[in-house]
Amino acid sequence: MTRGGFHDLNILVDRSKSNFMYHLTAAIRASYKLGYDTVAVNTVLNGEMLSKSVGKEKTNEIPNPLSIPLAYVLGDDKHGTERRRKFVVLQRLTVTITDPAQTAKLQTSSVVKQYDILAVKPENDKVFQMCVNTLNVDLVCLPMEARMPVLLRPQYVGVALKRGLFFEISYVPSMTSSQMRQMTICNAQHIISSLKGQNVVVTSQAVSAIEIRSPYDVINLCSLFGAKGPLAAQFLLANSRNLILKAECRKSAMGAMTALPTSWLPEEETWKVLECKNAEIGRASCRERV
Repeated sequence: MTRGGFHDLNILVDRSKSNFMYHLTAAIRASYKLGYDTVAVNTVLNGEMLSKSVGKEKTNEIPNPLSIPLAYVLGDDKHGTERRRKFVVLQRLTVTITDPAQTAKLQTSSVVKQYDILAVKPENDKVFQMCVNTLNVDLVCLPMEARMPVLLRPQYVGVALKRGLFFEISYVPSMTSSQMRQMTICNAQHIISSLKGQNVVVTSQAVSAIEIRSPYDVINLCSLFGAKGPLAAQFLLANSRNLILKAECRKSAMGAMTALPTSWLPEEETWKVLECKNAEIGRASCRERV
């Protein structure tokens, strides 16, 4: 279920390390303390593994989502039980695709359906066109630390926006070196400019707690990406919430509707509650006159 507040939808899981759960729980705990209300644990998979075979039998290379015990992760909560109750950890799967044939298993795997968010990282224009036009996914990831392997042509961007696809910008690569910082800023500016700020989400791509920045630091960082003030805030607020709702619709045959308490609405959207009340009062007055 989607909630209000700030989102970080990319906390990386490095399952190759024996102590990855230690670093993962520390990163989730840091996100909570820094003011995030929703985070996504991101499992990254190489598309070539989807068709990997051993002998005559193909192996199931899609890992199951991790079980995150929030009571253990958050520990002693000094922020109050209400905020702790609202904190959500989602499961995300990101698949790097080099060949369109690798996407077949994504649409049929029962394991994939257990993830809350499904993202793809296209490695060439052919795969990118397929993602934009036909692939049933939620998020498109493009490399921040290197030259982008695809061209964001207006016709493809228009189709992607019409289908409700979201694009990701991750800020951790900009903290690695001056060269990666320059490349990250250049790629982020290109994405925001091509999409005119629509359907863009900003995430950390953090592996450890020390890499995570507070929501307001990220909003300030977005000024380097060409987005300032309210637009930058939407990358962590409304756009991220809409991405989660889109993912819920993908997992449902007929779509999804989520009901939330009005107290969870951000301040800039509280006017909708007043408008609904005024509309109801107007309808009641009409019935009385009739």
